[in-house]
Amino acid sequence: MRKLLTFLKILITAVAVILLFTACQQFLEDPEDFLSYWASETFVKNHSIGSAHRPDGAGVPCVASSASVDITLTVHNPKGFSFVMPTSSAPAGIVEFKELSPQPDAGTDYDLIQTGSGTLKLTYNPSLLRKYEQGSRSLNPTITLKATDGRVFKKTYTFGIKSNTPPPKPEIIIAKTNTSPSKYVLCLKFNSTEMTTTVAMNSGTVPVHKDIAKITINDAHYTLSYKDDNSDFKKPAETSFIERGNVQQLTAALPSASEKWVLYFNTDVKVESSNPQTSYTITLSDKEGVVSDSVTAELRKRFKVTFDSQGGSIVPDQYIEKDGKVTKPTNPTKAGFDFGGWYTNTSYSTQWDFDNNMVTENITLYAKWTEKKYTVTFSVAGGEGELKGTCNGQSQIVQNGSSEVSLTNVPHGAQVTFTATPTDPTQYKVGNWTCIPSTDFTGTSGSQTATLTVKADTTVTVQFVQLNALTLRELKIHGKDAKSGSVTLPYTVTQVTQSNIILTFSEHSSIPFTVTPPSLNLTPGETKSIIISVAASPGNYPAWSKPVNITRSKNNVANLKSFKLNGETKNAPFANEYTVASDTAEVKDFTFDTASTGATASVNPQGSESIPVGTGRSFTITVKAQDGTQNTVTFTVKRQKYNISYSVAGGHGKIKADSGSEVVNGSKQVEYGENISFTATPDNGWEVDSWKVDGSTVFGQTGTTYHLSNVTGDKTVTVKFKPGTFNLTGGGPDAWKKLKEEAAKTEGSHTIVINGEITATTDQDNNGKISIRRELIIKSSGSSASLNASNLSGIFDVNNKLTLENITLKNGTEPGNRTGAGAYVNSTLIMKGSSAITNCSAHKGGGVYVNNGTLIMQDSSTISSCTATDKGSGVYVAGTFEMKGNARVNTNNDVYLESGKSITVTGSLSHHPAARITPNNYTNGRVLATGAAEKANFKVTPQDGNKYWRFKKQGGEVKFVPAKLKVTFNKIKCVEVEDSSSEAEYYWTMKVGKYVIAERPKNEVWDAKKGHIYEFIENGEYNKYFNWDFSYFPISEIQDINPTPKNYIPVYINIMEYDKSDPDDHIGTTKANLTYDYDNDEWNWAYDDNWISGPANELHGNQKKNSSKTIGDGGEEIFTEEYRTNDGDTDLTITISWKE
Repeated sequence: MRKLLTFLKILITAVAVILLFTACQQFLEDPEDFLSYWASETFVKNHSIGSAHRPDGAGVPCVASSASVDITLTVHNPKGFSFVMPTSSAPAGIVEFKELSPQPDAGTDYDLIQTGSGTLKLTYNPSLLRKYEQGSRSLNPTITLKATDGRVFKKTYTFGIKSNTPPPKPEIIIAKTNTSPSKYVLCLKFNSTEMTTTVAMNSGTVPVHKDIAKITINDAHYTLSYKDDNSDFKKPAETSFIERGNVQQLTAALPSASEKWVLYFNTDVKVESSNPQTSYTITLSDKEGVVSDSVTAELRKRFKVTFDSQGGSIVPDQYIEKDGKVTKPTNPTKAGFDFGGWYTNTSYSTQWDFDNNMVTENITLYAKWTEKKYTVTFSVAGGEGELKGTCNGQSQIVQNGSSEVSLTNVPHGAQVTFTATPTDPTQYKVGNWTCIPSTDFTGTSGSQTATLTVKADTTVTVQFVQLNALTLRELKIHGKDAKSGSVTLPYTVTQVTQSNIILTFSEHSSIPFTVTPPSLNLTPGETKSIIISVAASPGNYPAWSKPVNITRSKNNVANLKSFKLNGETKNAPFANEYTVASDTAEVKDFTFDTASTGATASVNPQGSESIPVGTGRSFTITVKAQDGTQNTVTFTVKRQKYNISYSVAGGHGKIKADSGSEVVNGSKQVEYGENISFTATPDNGWEVDSWKVDGSTVFGQTGTTYHLSNVTGDKTVTVKFKPGTFNLTGGGPDAWKKLKEEAAKTEGSHTIVINGEITATTDQDNNGKISIRRELIIKSSGSSASLNASNLSGIFDVNNKLTLENITLKNGTEPGNRTGAGAYVNSTLIMKGSSAITNCSAHKGGGVYVNNGTLIMQDSSTISSCTATDKGSGVYVAGTFEMKGNARVNTNNDVYLESGKSITVTGSLSHHPAARITPNNYTNGRVLATGAAEKANFKVTPQDGNKYWRFKKQGGEVKFVPAKLKVTFNKIKCVEVEDSSSEAEYYWTMKVGKYVIAERPKNEVWDAKKGHIYEFIENGEYNKYFNWDFSYFPISEIQDINPTPKNYIPVYINIMEYDKSDPDDHIGTTKANLTYDYDNDEWNWAYDDNWISGPANELHGNQKKNSSKTIGDGGEEIFTEEYRTNDGDTDLTITISWKE
């Protein structure tokens, strides 16, 4: 390894020595030249673009992309270096485009070659130029020179350049507007191919001139752009740019209206000779500011040349420059005239010379016309007849076989009338007309007249042709072909007239004809003749006739129309089978249709025949036509079958027909006269209610069988079951369960009968509340029976009407807040006979809770010994409660009334009381009972246990009614004066309860003589009475009546007489008590026991006249207290009332 390394070092050293000696050799040969060579610097001095280019808005030169662009580079190269050129495989970093990525490819996008010692040529190829068209990127090159000996020159060269094809310039056509006056229009026409040429840029393929941004006309700028679909320009918004439809040709031809890439600019300069010459310079610019070549149009001074065609076709005006020549227009035309040239005046003295005359002013040229004259020649071309021609009152006639004749000097437009007349119209007619030339000629083949409007020399001929004999095409009589001269008609045809014949000929249609005789009557089997004739028609056809023999056939029709089966008509078409509502059948009375004349019929068997059940009876009718043709009609007659439908109306049982199966609905077919029997089987608890046939009840038929005899029609038989009696008298350990299940049915027996006691047990389903789901009566089979809930549940949920007869409900219990242990009523519960509810307990309504339903107690029904933890131990009324007779809710149970509820008494109640009422609230006017109720029928639970409210019957209602107790002191009378003077001087104190009703102080005595009366009211003492409203009792519960609670109202009266010398005299005293009797609703007046039984001197002369007074409801008592003493006699009158 070491030897190898040594060898390599020796080899490298040798090579270096060789190179050194070579260089040294050059250096030794010309040291100055050697040093100058390696010290020389080469660089690009300048460049020139060899293709057309122009700057953009930034001054950057822009070239077109349609062809390669050569750029010559001038190189400072004093030593004549050869340079390395880039290739596609080795670009060598010679040319770099630093603003482009990726870099263009040498040899494809560009080329660089050395064309001389001091020149290089850089070529931009179209692939590069098109990619960056419209100045989208700078194509600035950076050029680095490299000598082929490996030397790289440090000075680079760059310059600016872009690819941006300049906008095109338009072709300008001078035109005018179609307005009056006309104005010059610049028609700017662009090459459509150039405008639609596209380039594939980096951004996509677009039109090369898509970047056009504006058009400039005489320094005025207008926005210009492509349409979105690149199909044309968007017309600039300015009004100077107008539509093609507003433009007319001036001299040069205009583009067609459909041509695109054309703009029309209205100069607003009038087209007239007075306008000075005006120039318009037009350029286009793109978005980068590259400007097109300019183009200039001159609007020179012109003179108007008007062509007056003198009634001929219109010739457009021309506008001619001064000393210019008029373009000779196409000759105008005028019907009936020859054009004779253009003249400068209407006298036609001077004709305009288009080759030599020049225009120096506005002029009018006039057309000259010469009227045309023509010759019309006419003749007969064949046949026999004449032709007459007439024009402007002159006529010529030409016959067949004669030479032609003429009408000469016929003016243009004149009309010639021709008339062609055959010599013998029955042999000839007008044929074809000819006219050369044929314009404006009206003659048609066969027409005898024709007209010609003359516009040229014309030749007219007419041909007469011989009439052709008629060729028979069709001859039918009553639709039958008779061309042969004979025809046989059906039997149905009885007569032939012209209207029955169809006659046509090949040459003509609808030719009239006659028939001899006019009407031919036909006889079956006989032949008769007629002659058909056609009269000749002049000009059309000759006469024609033909005899025809006609034979009428015999009748072969035998159409049986109907027959009678048991008197009922049967019409064709006939059935294979008939049914009759009978057990016999007879066929007779045959009829035929109108076409069957002579036909006959017979039937087998004849007469009335019995109809076997099931198979029926067969009949055959033989029908014979007049000509002997026969046919038969065969059918079977059966007895009518009837559909018998039978069903159970409303269910609850089944029905069967004869020995069939029991069903709810069934049907069976029965033949006429048969019988059918039905058997009904009701479900348990149901019985037959009725039988119906066709919806009508069969009276007296309520058994389980029904027989329907001699069926003669469809029948519908229904049986209806009605609820019966469900008997539980057998009882049994599960009797409660059976009762519960039966009562819960929505349909079933109307009455359940029980005997003895049915007791709820703890066995499964043999307890629990019994829900009434249909109207039901539960009654005892004897005088009484009972339902014992054993305190396991409540007894009844009454959701439908329930009547209990002699049934006792007991030991019902509803736990917690549940209600109605005996019965919870949402419908109607009627307790009849000795029915009772006892020993039941619940939160509310221990006996019965009436919710949205009605409780009716009647007869001797009772509710007793029931309890409630809240309200209504006997009955809780949230619905309706009715009572009558001996019904009673024992007073150890109350009836609780919710707001607005009361007891309705529907008949007199015998018990006093029949119930104790607890209302939901205690207010005056609260109604407790209505109807036949009396106060004595009820007690009322005291409010809060100690307030007994006053109630009575008022206005048909038992309710709380307050009343007023009024104690009035009416008057004092001086009966006798026992004093030294004749006058007594009274003063007094009168109290009721704690209130002083009347008081006269000692210092204001009443002076009275014997017989004087002091009227409290007359003396202005209007309020000298005690007046108190009472709603409830006892009195002790009413505050403010007495100073201390008492069960009576004390009345105290003390009357004194003033005595000047002695002590005052005590004239009279009363001490009494007013007490209230609640049960009898009355007040009692009585003297105070302690006072009346006390010392006599305490009475102070009271005569005890009123020891007891009773004031009842609505009553009033007026009485007088009498006082007799040695000091004088006095009376006091008092009124006590108890009224509402």
